[in-house]
Amino acid sequence: LDSIRTNSICLEVLNFSSKILNIKGNLVSKVFMGQDFELVRQEAKKKFNKVNFFKPGASRPNSKETYIHCQGLKTL
Repeated sequence: LDSIRTNSICLEVLNFSSKILNIKGNLVSKVFMGQDFELVRQEAKKKFNKVNFFKPGASRPNSKETYIHCQGLKTL
């Protein structure tokens, strides 16, 4: 349940950021590996030129949390 809520919020942040960031803008958000992770990844790739995922060293190895880092807002 937590992963669904977090990923849903991440999707909302992606949509909101595409309206307010400039073309050099960056976005970092927590996401969880789960059923809607692929949707988050696809949406990020539609909106940003560069999309990376990373897991901080402080995160537990068995945790499904990861972070998305998006750079360079795509323009029309």
